[in-house]
Amino acid sequence: MAIKAQSELSGVMNIEIRRGIESKEMQNDQGQEGYGSTSMRQGDHVIYVSIGDAQGRRRHFGENRMGKAVLGGLALVLCACLLVSSAMEERKYVPFSSVLAVWKEQMANIKKLEMQLAAKEVKKDMVNKASMHLRAADKAIAFQLAAQPVTSKLAVDCAKKDSYDILKNAFTGLATNISAENATLFAKDQELYAAATEAKEKWLTAESKFRSAESDHKSAKEAAAYARSKYDFYESAVTQGQNEYDAVKPQLDSEKSQLSAELPILQQIKALISSMNGASTKAAPTSLMQVGNLKSLILSLSPPSRNKKIAKQITHVRTVLAETNTVGTMASMLSVIDGIVSHIETRVTEINNDVARMESDLNDNKGKRESWQEKVVDLSDAADKAENKMNSAGLVRQQLGGDHLVKQQDYEDNHATFLDEAEKLTRQSTAIAVILKKINDAISQCG
Repeated sequence: MAIKAQSELSGVMNIEIRRGIESKEMQNDQGQEGYGSTSMRQGDHVIYVSIGDAQGRRRHFGENRMGKAVLGGLALVLCACLLVSSAMEERKYVPFSSVLAVWKEQMANIKKLEMQLAAKEVKKDMVNKASMHLRAADKAIAFQLAAQPVTSKLAVDCAKKDSYDILKNAFTGLATNISAENATLFAKDQELYAAATEAKEKWLTAESKFRSAESDHKSAKEAAAYARSKYDFYESAVTQGQNEYDAVKPQLDSEKSQLSAELPILQQIKALISSMNGASTKAAPTSLMQVGNLKSLILSLSPPSRNKKIAKQITHVRTVLAETNTVGTMASMLSVIDGIVSHIETRVTEINNDVARMESDLNDNKGKRESWQEKVVDLSDAADKAENKMNSAGLVRQQLGGDHLVKQQDYEDNHATFLDEAEKLTRQSTAIAVILKKINDAISQCG
């Protein structure tokens, strides 16, 4: 029952709306005021639906109090139908989708009515503009032509052919002006769009350059920091190496000097014992001079204070050789002396190598320190230049970004009004085209 009631209500509403439109068209043909409004009659009660206010501003249906009252009444009727249906048929529920469909249908009908009334309002405005400076008779003819339905046969009075020609010129001129206005609006919109697009591209380019400069600065800064760390490393290495060299080399030189002083004495002792041992094997007497010389050499041995191991060995040899006069005993110490000589030569070689290594490491670290010091200077300068370049790119980016925002806002502000104006001009052009077709048809019928 609710759906049936809604269908009947929709039919009544559509019939009354059509009656209102036809009634208003009759009033316009008779030259009555109130063009652009329609009356919806139901008995003696009249509801006027306005689409424009006193200043000519266009309103949508439902924005004024009367429209809101109609919509509110329609909603109440729908609710009442639902309540009645629910009370009479308790076990039969109307799906909400059905009610929603009815409501959408009613809204579509109201929207259609609004569009019809808006089209008639635009026609009225165009007739007023085109016939602003024309005679009252010509203006009346223009209103009559505009009011005639497109689907009906055109009522033509060939006695008024001159008026048709005048109207044709007037509406053609108006159409030209509207086209020119539309072209101007479109050109301005395109101009602002192009300016905003160009500003955006420049800003994006500047943004890319800034990011690249920022990356270069970061790399240059990191390179300078790395060079500084390497310089600090080798500066520390040189300081430590120099301190070690200054502390150790005098000790090594002293040890080397002591060992070197003992080496020739040991070699002379070895040679003299070998000579005395050879003479004894040949049954030749050993001279007292040779024994004296040997004793003198033995006493001249001085154990090195810088090398305890070799000092101990030399002390042992001194003690043994000083306490014996037997050539055989002395000869038995030759192998010990050879070992001491070998140890001294090996140690002297080690000392020379250690000193050479320290000097080489120290010189190498000094060279690398100087090299990294130069790199620190160069890379720091490069980092400063990269920072200046980045800052300059940042200023350019900021300026172009501000310009882009301004021009983008200008375009968006203009484009919003442009769309409304373009839509209005399109409706006006359509209305003029319809009227011009009627005028041309009238002229064509009159020959």
